Formats: sequence, structure tokens, C-alpha cells
Amino acid sequence: MGITYGAGTLIEINQRTPIPRRDLVLIAVFLFLCHAVVEAAMIYTVAGANVWFVSLGRLMLAFLVTMAFSRLWKPANHRWNDQ
Repeated sequence: MGITYGAGTLIEINQRTPIPRRDLVLIAVFLFLCHAVVEAAMIYTVAGANVWFVSLGRLMLAFLVTMAFSRLWKPANHRWNDQ
């Protein structure tokens, strides 16, 4: 339900003030990778994993993948923005 609520919020914000497609995709990548962090950490903790290792590892992975994706996907007119 949380990811659906977040998507609805993004759609509503985008209707009021358009968000660039690149930013929407980066938000989606981050949310895809780190949704349900708390729930997954609880499940893995019951199985014997360290809650901090699971939570922080997953958040770091989401940040790193999103950052790499943002560096790989440059805006179409990025050559002219640098001048």
C-alpha cells in the first residue's frame, strides 16, 4: 500500500508542477530498490540476520545504484548545459 500511495502522490505533484521524466525514473529506481526496508529487515532479523546490516546495506545499495543510473543517463542537452 505504501508504494501505491507514494506513486499517487508523485502523480498528483507531477500534475501540479511537472517533474522531468529523468527525475521521475530516478525516484522510481530508488523506491523499487529500497521499498519495504523495515519489513524485510524484520523478516531477516527473525531468521538471524543483523537488522542494521540488512537495513543500511539495502539503503546504501539503493543510493549507489540510483547514483550510478543518474550518471549514466545524462539529459539529452547536457552538452550545452556545461557551457
